Amino acid sequence: MSGIRIISEGEDFRRHKVFRLIEDSPAALAGLKEGDEIVKIDGRSSSEFSQEEMKKLLMREGKNVTLTIRSNSDRLSVTFRLKRLV
Repeated sequence: MSGIRIISEGEDFRRHKVFRLIEDSPAALAGLKEGDEIVKIDGRSSSEFSQEEMKKLLMREGKNVTLTIRSNSDRLSVTFRLKRLV
């Protein structure tokens, strides 16, 4: 629904990064890029979520989601609406 494929890293797999983006998806149109680290989701630290929990949060069709990301050395917040892509 977001167009993001996430990879989780670190000892406890609680560091989440954008692995792939679907072109013209909500996340891509919001400006996310492959390699961006997801720092927060809807104001909560992304380290609170397992990869599976993160996927569930990004599957709520029609909901707005706000991600705080670290892109290179910049920290940005983006908001987009989740929608069915197929």
